Amino acid sequence: MNKHPFIPIFAMSLLLLFLTFSSSTPTKAQDDAGRTTRDALKAAFLADRQPLNSQSRGNQRALSNVSCDGGMADTFPCGNVDLLAYLPLSEIDNGTGAEGNDIWGWTDLTTGREYALMGLTTGTAFVDITDPVNPINLGFMATQTTASSWRDLKVYANHAFVVSEASGHGMQIFDLTHLRDVASPPAVFTPDAVYSGFGSAHNIVIDEDTGYAYGVGTATGDGCNEGLHIVNINDPQNPVGEGCFSADGYTHDAQCVLYRGPDSTYVGKEICLNSNEDTLTIVDVDDKANPVQLSRETYAGEGYTHQGWLTEDQDYFILNDELDEQNNGHNTRTYIWDVSDLDAPELIEIHEHAIPNIDHNLYVVGDTMYMAHYRAGLRIFDIADVANGNINEIGFFDIYPADDNAEFNGAWSNYPYFDSGNVIISGIEQGLFVVRPTSTSADFAIRTDLGQRVEVCGDATLDAPLRLVPLYGYTGNVDVSLVNPPTGFSGALSGAAVAGATTFPLTGAGATAGDYTLHLQATDGVETRSTYLKVTYAAGTPAAPVTMLPADGGVVQSTLPQFIWDASPTASSYRLQVATDSEFNNLVADISELTTTSYTLPNALAENAVYFWRVLANNACTSAQSRDSAAVSDIKAFATGALSCVTEDSTGTLPTPISSLLPPTTSSTDIAGIAGPVADVNVVDLTGLHPNTGDLTFSLRSPSGTTVDIMSAVCGSNDNWDLSLDDSATTAIPCPATDGGTHRPSQSLAGFAGDTANGTWTLEISDDGLANVGLLTGWGLEVCEVVGDPADYSDLTAVLGVASHTGDGTLKIGSAWDVDDSFSAGQDDDTDDGIAGIDGLSADSSSLLIVTTSGDGWLSAWFDWNGNDLFEAGEMAFNGAVVSGDNDVAITVPSDPAANVAYRFRLYDSVTDPGATAAGEVAGGEVTDGIVNLAVPLALTLNSAEITPATNSLQWIAGLLILSVTGGLLLSRRASKRTN
Repeated sequence: MNKHPFIPIFAMSLLLLFLTFSSSTPTKAQDDAGRTTRDALKAAFLADRQPLNSQSRGNQRALSNVSCDGGMADTFPCGNVDLLAYLPLSEIDNGTGAEGNDIWGWTDLTTGREYALMGLTTGTAFVDITDPVNPINLGFMATQTTASSWRDLKVYANHAFVVSEASGHGMQIFDLTHLRDVASPPAVFTPDAVYSGFGSAHNIVIDEDTGYAYGVGTATGDGCNEGLHIVNINDPQNPVGEGCFSADGYTHDAQCVLYRGPDSTYVGKEICLNSNEDTLTIVDVDDKANPVQLSRETYAGEGYTHQGWLTEDQDYFILNDELDEQNNGHNTRTYIWDVSDLDAPELIEIHEHAIPNIDHNLYVVGDTMYMAHYRAGLRIFDIADVANGNINEIGFFDIYPADDNAEFNGAWSNYPYFDSGNVIISGIEQGLFVVRPTSTSADFAIRTDLGQRVEVCGDATLDAPLRLVPLYGYTGNVDVSLVNPPTGFSGALSGAAVAGATTFPLTGAGATAGDYTLHLQATDGVETRSTYLKVTYAAGTPAAPVTMLPADGGVVQSTLPQFIWDASPTASSYRLQVATDSEFNNLVADISELTTTSYTLPNALAENAVYFWRVLANNACTSAQSRDSAAVSDIKAFATGALSCVTEDSTGTLPTPISSLLPPTTSSTDIAGIAGPVADVNVVDLTGLHPNTGDLTFSLRSPSGTTVDIMSAVCGSNDNWDLSLDDSATTAIPCPATDGGTHRPSQSLAGFAGDTANGTWTLEISDDGLANVGLLTGWGLEVCEVVGDPADYSDLTAVLGVASHTGDGTLKIGSAWDVDDSFSAGQDDDTDDGIAGIDGLSADSSSLLIVTTSGDGWLSAWFDWNGNDLFEAGEMAFNGAVVSGDNDVAITVPSDPAANVAYRFRLYDSVTDPGATAAGEVAGGEVTDGIVNLAVPLALTLNSAEITPATNSLQWIAGLLILSVTGGLLLSRRASKRTN
């Protein structure tokens, strides 16, 4: 964090002022020279900005429940808007000395609580405003890289998506359900995921109807020419880049919607209305790989086309220009566009306000528009007659009392979409305001949870969740219907009270299986409001998915393996299960509601162990939590090897200075002696001194060039650090980071998995503060590989349950272990330690085997007599202690065994009953198994002339048949006695 005098918040507009555009040219190419000019102007503008005096800042004390009385709420001018709460920046910035920028809100539909999410120069603040006069500062999430005056955020599916113009920032993704139970607020939060498909971005746009995010004004390196960078966020923590729109150059802001407006050509398609610096540019983005520009219109007197919003009926687009007031010397102007023909939008009115300030972000709720006006604060307008170009101011709350001049101070943005009707405002120099308009007209809204998809099975009727929200004292009833529903879908709701949560009866009988977005419309006979409902229709249960990796019998090279499976075409979600037994009674991972066909476990598996995994496919016709109703994949078994690690301290001279006045600090260490790829990396004993750890970004680079930000902009103005970093740690980095403990890094060190281990690893520390000085005093690195395999595996198909022993170098059946590097998918291959002689077993008979062991232990044996691919309790043929040398083992065959019977012998490193199981991993001992063929009963005679000696030295000794096989195991069979 920069601890220095006031640094200006907003200069993008000024630095873009000198660009030259041509409305007759379909693109605005921005060459390197133009970009360099903009950057120079931006830097000069920021450096020239002066601190604000206390009067212009307004009241810097927290306030609560202040009515607008006589045109004032405490020190803030107002009209028809009460102040519910005010939190100065100092109360929400985690001690980082931040300034404010953008703002958004989140309503937790599970708990009904409302939250303000405010962007700051140094990160993001999260405030519970459910009780609006007693807001609770829940915590702070630091910027991903460095501080920046531009941070923007939106919400989808209970996740916040945060971007910034900070270099290399990417898109932070934060699961907002973490806010439900914060033990000791304010907490320090870290993102759950980071999308790195772009680095910096001016803004983030989200279409909640479709689950797509659009980065705008992104860094040029992403190939999108600073236009629309399209990201699929339907699985919020696994975003996928899907395309770009770059034909019209830099996009400053946009609104992207699933179109339901009057232009029939595009109904049902996703449309973006872009504010592209000097034009309103409308783009059809329905085909993400091939967006199509529909129109591009400029207007007289444009200064900087900044942002806009559609009316509820999508007939009109209301747009603000950020530089026309300064450039042209007139009062604030708002531009009203008729967009009923998306191919030819028409500017129908330029509304000039009574004040000269700069207008900024605006949003529409019903017939009301809420606009942030920088030094004039929040302004509220009635737009019921917008079709005739009329908008009328009906309320305001001025957070910058000094004046209403056309300068970049005061209210950055607002968010008016809470069911409570409360509005939040972000002040650049002030902080967070929660206000309540008192003069807006009664209205209603229809809303669904756009981040969630409901599921319909067959001809069943689903009560889909719906909210009919009364706004500003509305009372009444509405009819809700489907607009142009797809074939098979039906539903209607008549005379429903506008009173909050309700349900909509939805039937999909006869529909084609797949995903749909249904258009729902509510009307009270005067006003009509719309929303969308995401639906997945299934005609029947899905096909079982096919597991791919880890492969059956494989040994994974990491204790954090990635699981991959083939999609089931009609599945809506998957459930991944990993267990230590083939019956999945002992689950180590059970992850539901997955919408992708791959997953990496968040917690490391044990070393040198055997695991089983499967995937369950679900849709509306199954239960996600029931194996019986879900479509279950095949089962695969895999093993983790043992980790062998090398730990080295830094090889460079320490301490090493850290300063923003110097190039980034680097320190290295050399790793040698690791033969395989990297399986695990941990940073150990990282210590140092610095007055503002939030200024610092710690990056670790492998010999092959892979880089991970291990500790990035954490702990704000806290001093110093002393900790170790490990993905398997249970806690995030604390603040201050000086407890000497082991914590999770900012980004996962699993990013190094598979890299070359040997060579020079480099720690780099960049300091983005101002003239602060620090020291790196110590660090080390632990790099691990997977070595060897578990000493002893079973060979039968994994359906029978994989058994393994790690081995201890002593206890064996015979003279050598059955050491395998994979699990065979079938019969024992006779390359084990020589199991033989069992093929003489026959139905309804008794046999006596000799088992030779290398020491004392416990032996258990199972035969799958009924051939059902299970070693059941009644199929344990022997369970008892054995001693070093030969042991007699009696086996009794039932009268009706299967023709081909799988068997398993397990020798345990125990002299008492270990509670033996046929499958799973244990410590010392041996396992050997195979298939015995019972198709031809044994018929031995005592006539030695019928016995032909062979190379395996078949011989009779005192009536005992002994078969000695090279390879270590000695198993023989005494002559059986037929009992039938």
